[in-house]
Amino acid sequence: LKIMNFISYTNNNSRQIKLLGLLFTAGILTSFIVLATLAAFAGYNWGELFQHSAFILIMAAIIFSMALSFFGVYTLHIPAIPQLHSANIYIDSFFKGIIATLLATPCSGPFLGATLAWSLTQHPIIIFIIFINIGLGMSVPYLILSFFPQLIRFIPKPGDWMIAFEQSMGFLLVATAIYLIGLLDATLLVKALWLMLLLSLGLWQWGRFGNITKSLKQRIASFLLLLIILFTGNYYVFYNKNDKSTLTFKSFQWEAIVNNKQSNISMVIFTAEWCPNCKFVEATALASSDVIEFINKHSIQVYKADITTKNEQAEKIMEHLGARSIPFVAIFPAGNNFKNPVILRDIYTAGDCIKALQKAVDLSDVSQTPQLMDIQQQ
Repeated sequence: LKIMNFISYTNNNSRQIKLLGLLFTAGILTSFIVLATLAAFAGYNWGELFQHSAFILIMAAIIFSMALSFFGVYTLHIPAIPQLHSANIYIDSFFKGIIATLLATPCSGPFLGATLAWSLTQHPIIIFIIFINIGLGMSVPYLILSFFPQLIRFIPKPGDWMIAFEQSMGFLLVATAIYLIGLLDATLLVKALWLMLLLSLGLWQWGRFGNITKSLKQRIASFLLLLIILFTGNYYVFYNKNDKSTLTFKSFQWEAIVNNKQSNISMVIFTAEWCPNCKFVEATALASSDVIEFINKHSIQVYKADITTKNEQAEKIMEHLGARSIPFVAIFPAGNNFKNPVILRDIYTAGDCIKALQKAVDLSDVSQTPQLMDIQQQ
C-alpha cells in the first residue's frame, strides 16, 4: 500500500520524493525507539505479554479486524492530513510510518521472537541498537524506492490481482487470530469467539452505515453503535466474571452412584455441549449461590452425565427415567428411596432446584415414598 503511495508521487521532484521517504522512515524509527524505551526502562517483554489473556485477546481482535477489512466488510481509513498545503504531505508521511509499524508489529513475532527475547536481557544501549536496526531494516525498501524512483516501473500496475492478494492475506490473518485464541485458557475460548462475533457485527454496521458516503449524523451514530458493541464485548470478556463458588462435578459413573446410595444423595446433571438450554440452566440455576450452598451443606454428590457424544450408560438411565430431552436432572435420595429420584426437566430455576434438592433430602429420611416424582409438576 505504501509503495502504491510512492507511485502517486512519481510526478513530484526527486528532492520531495526523497524527503517523503526519509520522513516515512523517521516515523518507523520513532515507533521502534518508543518500543525500545519500554523494553529497556519499563520492563516491557514481548514474550511475557503472551502470558496475559487480555493481551492475547486484544491482539487477536486487532488482527481479526484487519482481516475483515481485507475482505471488504469495512474500509480501514488510515488518517491523512488534508492536502491543503504541501507541508501536510510530509506530516502525513511521518504519521503513516508510525502506523505502518503498529500494523506490522504483530507479524514480527515469528521472525524476530528469538532476537527480541535475547535483546531484552541486554544493556539498554544494546536494546536500542537492536530495535533501531530492526526499524532500519523495515525502512530499507521504502528508502531505496525514494532515492531510486525509477525502480517503481518494476512494480506491477494496480489491478484485480491486488484484490485477490489482499483477500488471500485476509485468510492468513484469520489463521493468525485463530492461533492466538488457541493460546487462551479453555474457560475463555467461548467468550473469545463471542467477542469476535460482536466485533464482526460492529465493524460490519460501521462499514455499511458509517462509511464516508453517508451523512455526518449517520456516521456519528454508526460509530457510537460500534463503540457500544465493543464495550459490550469488552464487558462480557473481561468484567462479567462469576466470583461465586462453583459446583464441583464428578464424571458420571453409575456404579459409583449405586455404591454410595446408602450414605449420599446423588445429583446427576444430564447435559451436552450442543444444548443451549443446558448452558443456560448451568449458568443460572446451577450457578446460584443458594443452590451451591444447599448442595455443600448436605454433602450432595454431583455428577455430570455428558451426552455431547454417544454415552450409552447415561442415555440408558435417561430412558429408564422417562426422559426424552435435556436439560434433565435426576436427584437420587440416599437409603431405601434410592430408586425414586426427584426429577427436574427442561428449563428450571434456582428455586426449582432447591425444592427438588429439599425433596430428595426429605425422602432420604423416610423408608417409603411415592413413585417417580417430578417437582415441577407438583
